[in-house]
Amino acid sequence: MIGAINIIKTNRNIDWRTSGKVSGVKNQGSACNSCYAFVATADIETSYLLASQKVTLSEQQIIDCTSSYGNNGCTNGFYGYAFEYAKTHPLASSSDYPYTGTSQSCKESSQGYKISSYLAYKGTSCSFLESMLQMRPVSVSVDGVNFYWQFYRRGVLSNCGRSNKLNHGVQVVGMGQEGNSSWWIAKNSWGTEWGENGYIRLDNTVNQGNICLVCSYIYHSQL
Repeated sequence: MIGAINIIKTNRNIDWRTSGKVSGVKNQGSACNSCYAFVATADIETSYLLASQKVTLSEQQIIDCTSSYGNNGCTNGFYGYAFEYAKTHPLASSSDYPYTGTSQSCKESSQGYKISSYLAYKGTSCSFLESMLQMRPVSVSVDGVNFYWQFYRRGVLSNCGRSNKLNHGVQVVGMGQEGNSSWWIAKNSWGTEWGENGYIRLDNTVNQGNICLVCSYIYHSQL
């Protein structure tokens, strides 16, 4: 579903981790291009946390079972297709359908966790991303293949090179501001050894805030 854009006044210091609405950092490993599955489960887990229910959902089910929706297992995929799947197919817990980092045969169950819908905002502004973060964390697409992102360790990343392609999915969980510096806070799926315990801060002043194209595609699920 394509959402309508409504800009609201924003608090530029907000971190949804502090209120327990962000699930833990996971690790997709290096053998499977499955970020789309991880950002989809992160988003749906947040939707359940916002409803005061903690769940840990199966990325492997999304990898194995969403090819008819447009995804390609461990080759590539898109979290929007995973959301479409989760509207009609219950997602198992990660303990019931564990991650292997390889493409397998689909194993579905009538038991699990679904969403009712999702909202998609394309070609949006960074002001709109700020507005969305007042309500909840959101899923976004970024350029995460560039050298600067790949080897990020700490601090506020202010250089993504000449970003021109959306190729990675992450969850933006907040933003911060101190003096003249401001940043987005994003949860990656490369384990807690990467970045700042699995998170990255992106400069919200470079490229009008759209560093690594972070403001371009914004999605979130609804229960």
